[in-house]
Amino acid sequence: MNVRPSVERLPDSVRKLIATDKTVASRIAGGMELPDVLASPAWAAEWAERAELPLKRIFGGILLRYGAVPFEEEKGEAESLRDGGYTGAERRVALARLRRSGILFAVRKTWGDRLYYVPTDMVPVWQRLILPANAAPLDAADAAEVRVTPAPFRLPLALELLSAWASVRRTGIPLTAKGAMSKSAAAKLASAMRLTAEELAPLGLVYPAHEQQPATAALAVDLGLCVGALRKRGSEIVADESGMTPWLEKTPAEAEAEIHRLVLERYVSADPERHLSASAVAACREGFWHKERDIAGIGVDPAAAEAWLRMLIAFGWAERGTFRGEGVFRLLVSLEEDPDKTGYGDAEPFLVQPDGEIYVPPGVGLGARWQLEEISERVSADRMFVYRLTKSASERAFAAGWRQEDVVRFLESGGDAPLPEPVSGALSDWFGRLGKTRMTEETLLRTDSAETACRLLEDPETASCLIERLGDRDFIVDRAKVPALEARLAKIGSPAISPKPKSVPQESPAAGRDGLNEAGWIPCSRVLSFYEPDRTVASADELFPGVGEVPSAWLRKPGLYHASTRQEIIRRAIGWRAALQIGDETGQAVFVPHALHERGDGWEVSGRWRPAGEAAGFAADPSGPVTLPADRLGALRIVLPEWEPAASK
Repeated sequence: MNVRPSVERLPDSVRKLIATDKTVASRIAGGMELPDVLASPAWAAEWAERAELPLKRIFGGILLRYGAVPFEEEKGEAESLRDGGYTGAERRVALARLRRSGILFAVRKTWGDRLYYVPTDMVPVWQRLILPANAAPLDAADAAEVRVTPAPFRLPLALELLSAWASVRRTGIPLTAKGAMSKSAAAKLASAMRLTAEELAPLGLVYPAHEQQPATAALAVDLGLCVGALRKRGSEIVADESGMTPWLEKTPAEAEAEIHRLVLERYVSADPERHLSASAVAACREGFWHKERDIAGIGVDPAAAEAWLRMLIAFGWAERGTFRGEGVFRLLVSLEEDPDKTGYGDAEPFLVQPDGEIYVPPGVGLGARWQLEEISERVSADRMFVYRLTKSASERAFAAGWRQEDVVRFLESGGDAPLPEPVSGALSDWFGRLGKTRMTEETLLRTDSAETACRLLEDPETASCLIERLGDRDFIVDRAKVPALEARLAKIGSPAISPKPKSVPQESPAAGRDGLNEAGWIPCSRVLSFYEPDRTVASADELFPGVGEVPSAWLRKPGLYHASTRQEIIRRAIGWRAALQIGDETGQAVFVPHALHERGDGWEVSGRWRPAGEAAGFAADPSGPVTLPADRLGALRIVLPEWEPAASK
């Protein structure tokens, strides 16, 4: 779940509590709304600068282990203790403080257990602040030594999808009674993409009839539904021209960045280490070589970073190479959404050649490309796309509602030049034949004039298909001979084409409660929106049951106590999963007790020594678990993490 829907679901008491955080309060005072504050990289950077090192380290461990995946408090505590890091008490307080700061959110399962999560769209932000990759690009001299790994050319994913959606616009995708894509339509859609199902296999996508249908088709439909390019209409999936409009207004760079964001949020976020790897890669400078080991250096499994780099190649977003025997990569497109570059610059013009071919450089906008798909035939799709104006493409354009003047106006505007004379003549010839006949009902042929009607009667093959003339321009057609008539009309240059009416704007599908389109084809593994948001942030009494009943001296400074009192202090520390400070002020050590053991007439406590200061929380003492007899314990105090009690209802 993303930040905005997470904040919108919060009870007022928790929203008010978060708003008291200094870094949040100052921005709200400046006029920002709470969801905007908590989604702001600038706010996150200020929080990271102000936060204490232990809190950031615990948060870093959460990011590394879970990413955006929800987790249970108890499981996380057990893992922390097993890893020999921070105590359960420190972790519980950290979770509560992270919630109070608006970094973590929580929901309650039906049976009452609490689930924590980091909003999906903030994982990349926090990764760069808490687990930075520090991936400096190679300098020019070193980059000159890189040997590029040979690989087939791949289109950037947004352009690949645009071509696939254009094929859906032409034919639609029929759905079966069970709601799956028809096999033939899915196969045809997959064939329109160079991306293969094998390359998508690491994502483990699950969708209707996923065992029988290619993952590439499912990906194209899912992302098309999410951006509004496609929609479900009855028992088929069709292109949505009105829903497509916001997408077509994007520059190619903006489109790639949005597709990258959707891929991360919908598919990659299910794997925390891959999610973090992808976030680290996206922060790298486009066009510069970076060392692959820098990505795994944030603490993820190198296999996760390797899997994501392979997907980057398949998506046309990067290329790989070797530098002095080690792997390097560079981004071919920017994967970051840059608000400062939104709508920047003019789109590059395409080039209309005298022979009717249209050369489309990389900088041509999506809107122009989408229209070229409708009025011309695509010849090739590489760095430079090539289209060709043809008679059949003109017929298809006419059927879609284009007129000759529309095509000419578009080509001259998009090409930023008058049309070559041969192209103008060809369009005039092709469009001049269209619209003279059309089938308006299953057996009714209409013509544009009495002259055209008479000319049809003069052709024996055409006349044999006509049963009766209606007025001076229309005919009733023999139902059985409709296909033959349509073929004959096309042959004599008067194809019976009925132009489609201009599309009526449709309401775009509503965004889901997780901030993603609920009408997507591939279900996201998110169940958070089905749980109620947690209505309380833990108080001191919840974090440390009975803390108000113990003598305050047990928490203030080490003291010497009777043996039975020492046992009670240790039991309390174990129950709270807290640490003990052992020794007086001149010789203090921190011990994390795990269990108390009776030994004959005496007793002992097992646990671990822990480094103090900045080393705390990274690792236990190399000596490992130890057992301390009662006579080894001098002055004691329970070490509770710093916490400011704050009730919330």
